[in-house]
Amino acid sequence: MGNSRLYVIDSNIFIAAHRSYYAMDIAPGFWQQLLRFAAAGRLCSIEQVYHEIMRGYDPKKPGAADALAIWASTSFKGYFHKTDGQDISEAYAKIIDWVSTTKHYPRAAIDEFASVCDSWLCAYALANNCVLVTNENKIAKTSKVSIPDLCLKFGIEYINVFEFMRELGIKLN
Repeated sequence: MGNSRLYVIDSNIFIAAHRSYYAMDIAPGFWQQLLRFAAAGRLCSIEQVYHEIMRGYDPKKPGAADALAIWASTSFKGYFHKTDGQDISEAYAKIIDWVSTTKHYPRAAIDEFASVCDSWLCAYALANNCVLVTNENKIAKTSKVSIPDLCLKFGIEYINVFEFMRELGIKLN
């Protein structure tokens, strides 16, 4: 569709798709399209998302195989980018500083946000001028630090999975 934007994918996109509307056994085309656009340099995710997907997966336990974890650790592994670069660390510090000083959030929400992948996902998107793809919506008045709140504050564009698919022209045949 003529754009060359870079999209960074939240863990909730992978997890929700896998568990419901685009399960790998009924919509393999969705996962193939993610790989195709990742290989073309149009989308990625971050190492913290990878760790979230892999949490609880143990390949040594028969029957415990999770198709998403297997796909992430084999097919998509190279597209989970590291977040240890200086520009990303600076963006992370800027985000955490704002969250900590804004007085909108209780200390527990700030600490939780700093410890989960959402903070790094926002920092990656900010540092690399990416469109953040998430299922998270703007929620009226909450004590949780949300991705949409951060995106609005820092000028990071965010879209949901269906907008993302339309922008890239992904079709499931």
